[in-house]
Amino acid sequence: MLTLLLAAGPAAALAVAVLLARRLDRAEAAVLAAACAVFALSALASPVSYVHDHYTHFRHARGAWEDPNLLLDLWDRPAFMLLYAGPARLGLAAARLASLLPAAVALAATMLAARAAGLRRVWLAGLFVAAQY
Repeated sequence: MLTLLLAAGPAAALAVAVLLARRLDRAEAAVLAAACAVFALSALASPVSYVHDHYTHFRHARGAWEDPNLLLDLWDRPAFMLLYAGPARLGLAAARLASLLPAAVALAATMLAARAAGLRRVWLAGLFVAAQY
């Protein structure tokens, strides 16, 4: 049961990202793809630091498999734990790559909101959001 629960978080985020990405035009999809590629390279090339906040979150997400009470930890936030606990089981690189999912959702949703607001260069909104990461 725990395995299904922890697989549902990344699967749901991926489904939302794909549904949003399908609504983008070519330029917007290119911004999304380029940003995700840069984010993936950054996730894999970043040095591993064992004293920073992100590593503690990773250890808690990985530990949720042995202690499901960690899924409800207020510091880690339950939604974070549902997204990262599954990939954390596969290692730090997988957990870092899981960060592509909420980033892709944020980028795609921002560009769709910019289009709905009537902005002319919708892809710029995605580029500005990507620059924040």
